[in-house]
Amino acid sequence: MSEILRGIGYPRPVSIENFRSPNFPLVADIGRWLINQYEPKTFVPEKCDTEQDRVAFIRTFAEFMVCSFWQYITNIDAPQKGNPIP
Repeated sequence: MSEILRGIGYPRPVSIENFRSPNFPLVADIGRWLINQYEPKTFVPEKCDTEQDRVAFIRTFAEFMVCSFWQYITNIDAPQKGNPIP
């Protein structure tokens, strides 16, 4: 995990030891960082104190990732203007 995060440019060192017990603040920080790498203007809830806050954060993160992935896939499969599929 730490090698992957380092490889994609995550600024903080992360050890597997950070996840021996639940560590939602670190998960949220990684999620915010990922979203900001792709779309800096996307609203991401900052507060993750309560269970409702955490659910809202995970929902926002999941929706963003699904939408981003869907846009990526449809752009790959869509014919370019002037280059119709034969």
